Amino acid sequence: MPNLQAKEVNLTKRVQTQRGMRYCPVVLSPNGRVKPDLVLVSGKPEKHSEGAYYLEWGENGRRIRCPWAKTPWTL
Repeated sequence: MPNLQAKEVNLTKRVQTQRGMRYCPVVLSPNGRVKPDLVLVSGKPEKHSEGAYYLEWGENGRRIRCPWAKTPWTL
């Protein structure tokens, strides 16, 4: 029987940084919506129009990442 518990997920965006391709957390506005193309790189907001959005969650002690969208408007 599948596990039907609610899971906590994170929304990240894979972008090119000085250290290479990284999964960075998105920046949210005060009302909880995603700010388009803004991600946190080393704790500081940066604008990155390239990349794609991913959902990530933990399952059996492993991190699972699933590609989700190219633009925040399709979220």
